[in-house]
Amino acid sequence: MIESTVVGWIVAGATTAGNRVSVGARLQSAALPAVTIDMTTGLRASLGTTSTLHRYSLVINAIAIDMASAQSLAEAAAGYVKINAVAGGGTAYDVNFAAIQEPTPGEGDEMEPAIAVAELEILYPGN
Repeated sequence: MIESTVVGWIVAGATTAGNRVSVGARLQSAALPAVTIDMTTGLRASLGTTSTLHRYSLVINAIAIDMASAQSLAEAAAGYVKINAVAGGGTAYDVNFAAIQEPTPGEGDEMEPAIAVAELEILYPGN
């Protein structure tokens, strides 16, 4: 599955999230920083005898204590995805780069974690 491949690319890239990279939701009690990924679209196309091309829409959520750390983590995670997609004969490009999510107020004086979102399109050859 492409999700596990993308998780492997980000973990191998040694971001500040380390191995705290998951598909879908993150446990609220999990340590920060962390990364979650979501595949929002997966399409496959071929034309005649040409090889199949897979297109995936990927959302990377970088969660950290402060916004600067979240943006830096989103940039690094997206970078590793792009590098590895190209190394595998495909490509990836930013649709939306490290956009800051509006902060969520916590209870009392608590501060909720900061989240930066990167959206990528991955084009990858397949069978």
